[in-house]
Order: sequence, then C-alpha cells, then structure tokens
Amino acid sequence: QGPLTAIFFGFTNCPDICPMTLSNLDQVLEKLDNNENKKFKVYFISIDPERDSPEIIKEYLGSFKNKIYGITGNPQEVFSLSKSWGILSEKIFTTDGNYFINHSSSILLLERGKFIDRISHHENSGNIFKIIKKYL
Repeated sequence: QGPLTAIFFGFTNCPDICPMTLSNLDQVLEKLDNNENKKFKVYFISIDPERDSPEIIKEYLGSFKNKIYGITGNPQEVFSLSKSWGILSEKIFTTDGNYFINHSSSILLLERGKFIDRISHHENSGNIFKIIKKYL
C-alpha cells in the first residue's frame, strides 16, 4: 500500500552527485500537481550515519523546496539495507583522516513496496519527471 516511492541513498557531505540528484527530484516534485504530489514520496537514506545525524539530515533536506524524507540509523543496519537494494558503497580516506564515500547513485522506484524501476543519476529532471509520470 502507499504512494509511489523514490529512494535515494547518499550522504550530506557529498560534493556533487547527491545534491544534484536530490535537486532533480525536488524539481520533479515541484512540477507535479497536488493530486500527483500526494501519490509520490521521496526518501533520502544516509549511507553515512556516523556523520549524518537526524538533525544534520533535517537541515540538509530543508534546503530543498519540497518535502524529502530523511532516514538514518544504526550503521550496520543502514549498510545491510543499502546492500539489499544493490547499493554499493565504500569509504575512501584522505591523507588528513577525513573520508568521502564512493557509492551507487541510482534512484530506486517502488510501488507498494516492490521495486519497479531504477533511474540513473545521469538523467536530467525532465527525463526523471517523464519516468515518474509514467508510474503515476
């Protein structure tokens, strides 16, 4: 049951792909009419729960115009969840001890909790919109 769902695994310190993909999804939400908007939800799941607290995710997602739901949790559980959806990730440590995360960056589409499609992060907002509309 429930709305068409887009799930995107990422992290708030991501320099490019994550904010660009979420921005594209935000633009899709903006283009949907009220009725369609009620039938479509977007979830951002942090693959960096050590740094991405609920407060940090809330602030990060607050920069977008439309409602995007943030999820974080126990690092091992988040890793297991991402792996179960075929999302690969690895920490890449820098010389100063910090790290960034190399990860799969597709948008997963679910209908009634079941996987129906995968959208490349390379798609522009117009193409993402067309794909979403097809399922709405």
